[in-house]
Amino acid sequence: MGGPPLLGRHFAELQSAPTAAIAVAAAGSVAGQIMALIQAAPVWLFVVAALAPWIPFLVLELIWTYRHYRWLALFCLLLITQSGYLLEQVARAMQVHVLHEPGTGIFGAAIDPEQLHLMWAIWALAGLSLLIVRFPRNVFLWLAAVIAILDFFTRNLSATAGIATSDLQLVASVLGIAALNLAFASQLGRTYDAWLARVFPQLPERRLIDATTQLEEVRLRAGQWIEPAEERLYIVTAGSGTLTREGPGGHEILLRVLAPGEVVNKRGTLKADTTLELLALPSSAL
Repeated sequence: MGGPPLLGRHFAELQSAPTAAIAVAAAGSVAGQIMALIQAAPVWLFVVAALAPWIPFLVLELIWTYRHYRWLALFCLLLITQSGYLLEQVARAMQVHVLHEPGTGIFGAAIDPEQLHLMWAIWALAGLSLLIVRFPRNVFLWLAAVIAILDFFTRNLSATAGIATSDLQLVASVLGIAALNLAFASQLGRTYDAWLARVFPQLPERRLIDATTQLEEVRLRAGQWIEPAEERLYIVTAGSGTLTREGPGGHEILLRVLAPGEVVNKRGTLKADTTLELLALPSSAL
């Protein structure tokens, strides 16, 4: 499949977060759950305790996604939140059909399920409307919007069809997340990195999309350096650095000061003055 594999690798590896911060978040998540257990807290507090330490990393990843892929950041946020809502509906269905209890869901003790459904439906409709304005040719987005509209009126539909509201909301959530995933996958194949378009504005869209599939991310901490290879070019996307080469007598000659938007396609030593984020691309891709 086409599309930017860099996006998936970045999310999977939490590239925006240092290892120490990830370790602290993991420890905080475990500690929060232990405290919730000691306090005999309701289920929703366990969930909040487990997820809260990871929210800053989610924000950082979404900011990175926006910087590189613009509206795909909203796509990602919708997918994450709607997946969470699907789990809520699964919990409600299990309470009703397996445990034979009222279908309050995970957060039923904190907020009325119908109010939660209403908020989620409004958020889904708002997000999908913005994406449709940006990507009007994505048919799966339109399908997801239709499902979201039907989900918004599930109480009336369930009364008409004689089906439990929780069951109808679960079906709508499954269909909605499936349509949203198809819309996301479809859009990935037509997406290019915003930095490529910025530094190579003369390239046609198809070339930008093809080049995006070959991008690799390089991150240098302050003081680290690399020797750029002749067959690759590097795009600076964040931070600052310098490009130097060795002159007569071993003296270092400054070739360029690097800032976001600069392209490095010459031999030399690329050194980071601050944390430096680069996109590496084979020269043949252009």
